[in-house]
Amino acid sequence: SRVLFVGTTGAGKTSLLRQIIGSDPEEDRFPSTSTAKTTIADTEVVLADGEYRAVVTFAPRFAVHSNVLECVLNACAAVWDGEDATRVADRLLNHPDKRFRMGYILCNWGPTKDDTGSEDDWSFGDEAETAAAEEDAAVQENRARNQAVLESYVARIRRACEQGIARVSAGLGEDIRAKVGRERDEALDVLLWELEDDNDVGELVQDIVDEMLARFDFVEAGELRRRGDGWPDVWIFSSEDRDEFIREVRWFSSNYAPDFGRLLTPLVDGIRVAGPLYPTFTVDRPRLVLLDGQGLGHTPDSASSVTTHVTRRFGSADVILLVDSAQQPMQAAPLSVLRVVAASGNYDKLAVAFTHFDMVKGHNLPTPEA
Repeated sequence: SRVLFVGTTGAGKTSLLRQIIGSDPEEDRFPSTSTAKTTIADTEVVLADGEYRAVVTFAPRFAVHSNVLECVLNACAAVWDGEDATRVADRLLNHPDKRFRMGYILCNWGPTKDDTGSEDDWSFGDEAETAAAEEDAAVQENRARNQAVLESYVARIRRACEQGIARVSAGLGEDIRAKVGRERDEALDVLLWELEDDNDVGELVQDIVDEMLARFDFVEAGELRRRGDGWPDVWIFSSEDRDEFIREVRWFSSNYAPDFGRLLTPLVDGIRVAGPLYPTFTVDRPRLVLLDGQGLGHTPDSASSVTTHVTRRFGSADVILLVDSAQQPMQAAPLSVLRVVAASGNYDKLAVAFTHFDMVKGHNLPTPEA
């Protein structure tokens, strides 16, 4: 049976998926969860006997190139606003829709703190082993190199932006930095149009893409297949050892902060894993295919409507599982799911799972029974 998980970002879809596949929240921590819009790629988990298998597909080069360009232009806007290097780097490393986070691949700006006491479920594997790795000289050297690369990117962005401001000002015959209000916003639009076709910006975007491509050199396990132009197409891996399997798949699905600079998660388009990933709360071994993906509301266009990326999967699913938090009334996105399911004639497939019941409270609910 194919079960399609649908719901808003943060409703608990991935946490529910963990329960069904028997993923230990302390040891496995797979798939990754946190409060920061974690699931960005389509994930398919096949519960089946035999060895553990995984197939990971990657976004095409042109899509990555487009995302990097948007991040660079967003960083240029930060320079225009007079932000410091930290804010410029933050704009560069985090796409506005929080789907493409280059910091996972290139490393975050400044020191990375390992807050193992945080409630955010970022880590995986043995904490002691991770702590030892943090002290490794090679890790520190690599992190210093990544920081130097990021500093060079910020310097190039600042230089390209200043040159663009000078060109636009010369073309208009006035200093655009002196504009205020709506005229200043219009001047920024003109500046970004100018920078979009700037050679220096184009070279910077290509250098960033090449830097991300070099991270695939860290992938040692499994088989990495590339396209004709050298861009990664698919990664295939199998193992009879569950711990080894999860340890290798983590590079493509994790959001563990101390490993920023090596994670390939933002480049992943889809993950399919198969194996004896059965629930631990029952002796039954259900034959299920669990389909998880980006939550509704992750991007503005999905906050109050259901995208075709979701609706076109309704036909192939045996169960459409709407996961929603019981903490709050049902919002626009899950209500849209109900309407679309009914309108498409798939209402007989619909099931609803409410999460966070332990956090439901109110003055009109004086007791747990109420």
